[in-house]
Amino acid sequence: MTTITTRYGRTWNLLDPQACNVSFWEIAEVLARIPRFNGHPTVPYSVAQHCCIAHDLAAPHGGPELMLLALLHDAHEAYIGDIITPVKEALCELPGGQYFDEALEHLKVRHDMAIHRAAGLPEMCQTSQIGLVKAIDKELLLEEQNWLFPYLKLSGARLFLKYWDAKRAAKEFMQRLYENPIYLAKLSEEGELTHPQFLAEIERLALQQGQVSGQARDFAERCLSGFLRERDCEFGSHEHAWDVNAANEAFLGGLWESI
Repeated sequence: MTTITTRYGRTWNLLDPQACNVSFWEIAEVLARIPRFNGHPTVPYSVAQHCCIAHDLAAPHGGPELMLLALLHDAHEAYIGDIITPVKEALCELPGGQYFDEALEHLKVRHDMAIHRAAGLPEMCQTSQIGLVKAIDKELLLEEQNWLFPYLKLSGARLFLKYWDAKRAAKEFMQRLYENPIYLAKLSEEGELTHPQFLAEIERLALQQGQVSGQARDFAERCLSGFLRERDCEFGSHEHAWDVNAANEAFLGGLWESI
């Protein structure tokens, strides 16, 4: 079997990942539950938080493309898992293991290409950008080891890190994605709304109906919750469109429930 069932209940083909099936909400939520270092640190530090910090470290070194590459550099782990480097090296030492590293890298590249395409990144990102992300990732690894395994006394820590729970890690991941102009342009091209834009559209309709600002915001959140519950899905799932028409449908559904 070369397929998995995703968090949103979809079938994902590991050998043929497609951009049209990528859900960044799903990726964010899954990465927020995958621990770094195989879960050995005493705090639940997630891959999602690691990606967010890499994104922030990339900001002074480049523009939106570099920051988006940094944010998504481990996004494939939502589907193929986080196989830590010592495990990879151990597998390569076993009989027949000489092909493992090459096969895993090929699988990563296939997933990265699908995820990058879904995010609006160029088909072939600049080698220099990818190299810079790898350098940032390596630097961050040392900082994480200092923070999570202080008894190793590797070197003096330069970053102050504080772990996030899974809910916050997923939210922070999506917030950075929604702030990136490359991804926003991709959504705009497809007529899709971000989660904040979807809520804002419902709120706008509620304000037109005469609701005051605070009430309209609460009403918009209730409308979206009811909309997702009725369709038994998560925001961003590919079974549904997340455009202005869907926001209007969610608004009308909320009106009916409030009568």
